[in-house]
Amino acid sequence: REHHGYKGDIRAVGHFLPDQFASLIACGFTSFATPPEHAPAQFAAALAKPHQPGQLLRRSLARALETA
Repeated sequence: REHHGYKGDIRAVGHFLPDQFASLIACGFTSFATPPEHAPAQFAAALAKPHQPGQLLRRSLARALETA
């Protein structure tokens, strides 16, 4: 998304779990059609949990080194 300069919406649709929500955001998704079997409040609660940003940090550092 950032590498190619894309500014539009990337929407997650389909079956995904609340515990995948933070990872979807880290991957660049900007909007979500939450599955009917999970209440939207479950996804909000998933954001409150700490997550490991290692992969995102690793990609960001790799991009910075490519452009340096």
